[in-house]
Amino acid sequence: MTVRRDGTYVWATWLSRLMAGDSSCEWGAWFKSHFQGYAKAPSDFDLAAWTIKHTRLLRELRIERQAAGEQVLIEGQTQFYYERPSTGLVVSGKADLLAISGETVWVYDAKTGQPRTGDTVQVMIYMYCIPRANPTFQAKTFTGAVVYQDNRVEIPPSAVNEEFERNFNYFLDILDSGVEPTRVPSPSDCRFCDLGRPDCPDRVDAAPAREDAVEPL
Repeated sequence: MTVRRDGTYVWATWLSRLMAGDSSCEWGAWFKSHFQGYAKAPSDFDLAAWTIKHTRLLRELRIERQAAGEQVLIEGQTQFYYERPSTGLVVSGKADLLAISGETVWVYDAKTGQPRTGDTVQVMIYMYCIPRANPTFQAKTFTGAVVYQDNRVEIPPSAVNEEFERNFNYFLDILDSGVEPTRVPSPSDCRFCDLGRPDCPDRVDAAPAREDAVEPL
């Protein structure tokens, strides 16, 4: 049953999709930040196939970083809860892997699909939040990387700068607001949103049928 949260809670992937423009529907992320227990919509996503690919990619990355002599933390060990000082909003997430070498921490996230800008933004959010949420990491230098099956995108510490912080807080303001954004349903947005019709009656479940077009002479 859908109930209002005690406070505002933002999962990092909801935020990264908004910041990167991978999602145009601010309402979906806003709703999930303020409510929980909602009935999830059925999905055509092959979770088993994704899980197998992701598990293998992450295992290979873990072995690689351990072989380099780094201390490795994975998934459950990496979860963070960053509380926004101004309002108490909580941003949470789990990096796939942290590799610690001296004063440097690498934040890795493994992706099995096509590269998206949101993948990079997601890691940047981790780089920003983790040292602020966990005193153990406050004095460390954070570098990031998105690991795909055939390439990697590295993110230098300089990417998480004052401009990123301004944008981070700009989008958090949207999710932290008591004003409900307008719903913007579309086939592409709704496909990757798990909110069902009881909470989002405007949900679009499939792309509309496309009529054959005849090129004029």
